[in-house]
Amino acid sequence: VFLHVIQVGDQTVEAMTDAELIEGEGAVGVSFAADDATVRVTFATDGDAAGHIVMERGGQAVVDRELTREVQPQAGLAMLE
Repeated sequence: VFLHVIQVGDQTVEAMTDAELIEGEGAVGVSFAADDATVRVTFATDGDAAGHIVMERGGQAVVDRELTREVQPQAGLAMLE
């Protein structure tokens, strides 16, 4: 199991956002700040592919849901045409 955190930015970004490892029973993930929000994303380490995302602002969850388990249709993607 491995986890990569990729932050995209331009030359004005002075440093990467701090990211903290989340480890739980059957899950691994990361927590980080994004502007005025805290984001936690976790992924299942056992069984089928699964994950969960929580985004909080001011101590209240504005997003709290499971990640999709469906594969996006590959038809119509530019690199496959």
